Amino acid sequence: TRHSLTHLFGEQPAQVWVLLDGVEIEMPFEQLQLGDILVLTAGQQVPVDGVVVQGNATMDQHHLTGESQPVEKAVGDTVLAATLMLGGRIHVRVEKTGAETTAAKIGDVLNHTVERQEVQLADVYKTFEYTRWPMLAGSALGWLIGGPSKAVAILGCNYLTSQIPLRLLTLLNGLGFGAEHGILVKDGRALERLPRIDTVVFDKTGTLTLDRQQVVQIHACANYAEAEVLWFAATAEQRQTHPIAQAILAAAAERQMVLPPLSEAHYELGFGLTTWMQGQRVRIGSERFLAMENLSLSASLRQVQHAAHALGQALVFVAVGEELAGAVELAATLRPESQATIEFLRKQGLALYIISGDQEAPTLKLSAELGMSGYFANTLPEQKAERIKELQAQGKQVCFIGDGINDAIALRQAEVSISLRGATTVATDAAQVVLMEDDLAQLRTLWELALGFERSLADNARQAKQLSLLAAAGVLVLPFNFWVSELLWGVQIISGVRTAQRPLLSDRGKPKSTRFLKPSRSVVVPG
Repeated sequence: TRHSLTHLFGEQPAQVWVLLDGVEIEMPFEQLQLGDILVLTAGQQVPVDGVVVQGNATMDQHHLTGESQPVEKAVGDTVLAATLMLGGRIHVRVEKTGAETTAAKIGDVLNHTVERQEVQLADVYKTFEYTRWPMLAGSALGWLIGGPSKAVAILGCNYLTSQIPLRLLTLLNGLGFGAEHGILVKDGRALERLPRIDTVVFDKTGTLTLDRQQVVQIHACANYAEAEVLWFAATAEQRQTHPIAQAILAAAAERQMVLPPLSEAHYELGFGLTTWMQGQRVRIGSERFLAMENLSLSASLRQVQHAAHALGQALVFVAVGEELAGAVELAATLRPESQATIEFLRKQGLALYIISGDQEAPTLKLSAELGMSGYFANTLPEQKAERIKELQAQGKQVCFIGDGINDAIALRQAEVSISLRGATTVATDAAQVVLMEDDLAQLRTLWELALGFERSLADNARQAKQLSLLAAAGVLVLPFNFWVSELLWGVQIISGVRTAQRPLLSDRGKPKSTRFLKPSRSVVVPG
């Protein structure tokens, strides 16, 4: 974890391009200074915090801020380290580097949190404390009844000391079963704490939803049909790889649209792009891009825009010639397994919450759709941990499930923390458990695993207490001696090992130990 945080949630670039006296030059990242003008293009991760002084760009900030939709940046806007440029080209004046960036400050909080974590077997040792005085009292009574031999035999009747190695053996068994089912348990305390959890908090973007977008509606105006609007948008976006372009192309492929050869299109990147198709000038982009092109929205599209923004959904406008043809509306894709997983957890009697840096309306909509107990919207990264603390202050035992840089502090704050394969390095480092199949349905398996772990520990502890009482009674009342009590101790160890190694999961299909090595599965829910 410390290594990842040192590298600012991913490796920094060895070289960067800066603008010096009007000329772009390449220089080592370590030599970058405050006030330098950094040149960034599509596909790059922003290495510093700064302000845009020239150009336009579309940024993916969801791992840092939790916003589900890409964000447009223009002159005067702030860009943050560890965010990704999806499109455009900008000059950024460096304002913060290294440890001063927003992302690094999250890492600093994490490091201090890591230092406060304690690894202990306190519950086991407390059990020994409770049995110490009864054991000494029994030994004294044995001395009075039968002399030193019975006193020593009574001291050998405390079989609870075997719980430390048996506890570790049960834990290893749990780790093995978890790995066979594609669940990486990095901190064994998570298995102990899960049965006591009464509240589960989900991050929204990337956890309950997938990173990809999907086309949910096409709005046509003028004399254009919806299919024409999508055809123009898909043709223009053919060479793009950002999430919005991929969503539009997927919608066109679903409708089996035939797109013209790429050679017939010319691109000008910024907040949008301009193409020429069949002798017509076609422009695709945001409202800001349209304004830059001296195109204005019609009253009907203005209403569509307000409705979409209220739901936190993105609009890509399409203009053909000098008139607007329509708009493509996109939304985050809900994970196909989210509904069933939430239903399972609800049946366990758990309180369920969503926490998100996204706007109020989309967070409320998703909360109502899934039947959650509550939600927290417009939540900054450092505030997520505060929300977890607030729930804990109410006496709740909290499990937090997240995937982004902005979730890392909250992951450390919760009693149990879970992330998914494919999440940011910081999230998987901070989490106690990683679902290696990138599938929320694995939460059910994890819960059953934890309950099985708890049952094995309880059965071994109960058996140890019963045999301890039997041996002590035999020493005091029957002619049991030291060797008999040691023989019973051996019986308890053998039985305890068998209990510790028994299956912790019901047989719901034979697991594959190599399943977690397969690529993550993802399913697009049709719009």
